Amino acid sequence: MYRIYQKSWTALRSGKADEVSGNGTVQEIEGDRVLLESLYEQWESVYFTIAEFEELLDDYAAFLDSRSRPGAGSEG
Repeated sequence: MYRIYQKSWTALRSGKADEVSGNGTVQEIEGDRVLLESLYEQWESVYFTIAEFEELLDDYAAFLDSRSRPGAGSEG
């Protein structure tokens, strides 16, 4: 699922898309910031710089990768 979102984010960054959706939010680039707007009005809109948002995506990808390894999440 993350790989699909990653393609959508790349399209947004390149200007091929105006917005992308994922995890209950719509993400739009506004200048040098990313707007995360709740699809279900569960919270106020949140802004990140593009660099902060991309760091968040990298951290999320690393988390998903760590969980996909054999034995991940099992008790030792």
